[in-house]
Amino acid sequence: MNANMHAAESMLGAFEATGETLWLDRAGRILDFLTNQIVPKHEWRLPEDWQVNPDYSGNPMFRTMRCTPGHSIELSAYSSALRSVRSR
Repeated sequence: MNANMHAAESMLGAFEATGETLWLDRAGRILDFLTNQIVPKHEWRLPEDWQVNPDYSGNPMFRTMRCTPGHSIELSAYSSALRSVRSR
């Protein structure tokens, strides 16, 4: 997931550098997939890989294996940046 999220970040940067909306569309598809398909299925957490361990019994904050709260914050920031750019 993290690689996909950072690909979207790079695409937002490519838009800023070139002005080509193709990059916004690509970033938007990735961010939409993560926020509307993946995150809701994992208790609104962003898992770090495709194979989530439902039996994980560690710290409840990291219930889904290899979940990092900071990456959820980054996903929110990239989604917000995309909305902001599209509303210009």
